[in-house]
Amino acid sequence: AAAERLNESVEADHVDLLYQIARIHALQGRKNEALAWLKRAADAGVIDRFRLRADEAFAGLKDDERFRAL
Repeated sequence: AAAERLNESVEADHVDLLYQIARIHALQGRKNEALAWLKRAADAGVIDRFRLRADEAFAGLKDDERFRAL
């Protein structure tokens, strides 16, 4: 419920939050949620692919095809 409210509240002017929300989900082991937020961040053009691959918060996602496709 709280995640749904958060999802709805992220405005276009706060696109940098998309990456940070993905990071929080990844750190909490919520792989699918992290990947969904990363896709939103990529679609909004706020993904720095070098930073993404170097960010240890996403270490658990690096073997996932969806992560590699970002």
